[in-house]
Amino acid sequence: MQRAKRAVQYLAGTRNRGIVWHPKGPDGKMNQVITYSDSSFADQENAKSTYGYLTCLNGGPVDYASKVQLDVAHSTCEAEYVAMSKAIVSAVAMSELLTEMEIPQETVAVHCDNTAAIAISAEDKAHMRTRAIKVRYHHIRDEVAAKLVSIHYLSTNEMPADLMTKSLARRPLEHLRDKITGT
Repeated sequence: MQRAKRAVQYLAGTRNRGIVWHPKGPDGKMNQVITYSDSSFADQENAKSTYGYLTCLNGGPVDYASKVQLDVAHSTCEAEYVAMSKAIVSAVAMSELLTEMEIPQETVAVHCDNTAAIAISAEDKAHMRTRAIKVRYHHIRDEVAAKLVSIHYLSTNEMPADLMTKSLARRPLEHLRDKITGT
């Protein structure tokens, strides 16, 4: 009952807020697709992690997800890599849709807050750190090599996908909400 009350209070306090799509993306480019990915490592009772992503077009959200990962990740790096894999599927699908609509696309920027996961995405070989990661997630490397996506670091404090994976205190929640809604 307390959660329902908080949800109603939040909705009442944000009734004047909405999603804003700008003519250009945050980098000043037309029809810019940017995706943010995050993971909350082993936050479930069964030790599974939660992944989340947010895909934006010209600064406004067009796709998102927040789900428990199917497999138990062995490290935060692996959990973040899996989240990045899911985010890239969304990003590439959005880019392909825009291309089919004859809207030219550049490489899609994918943001992650884990430097180890970013490093693995750029490597073309397996080693001890990555042997536990299932092969199905390594499509990331193919997407990067084909220049369909580029992976970038974004600090946790600026990561909108954090809203999809964890409970946040009021100030960080409002900061990321405002980042997403453009207000």
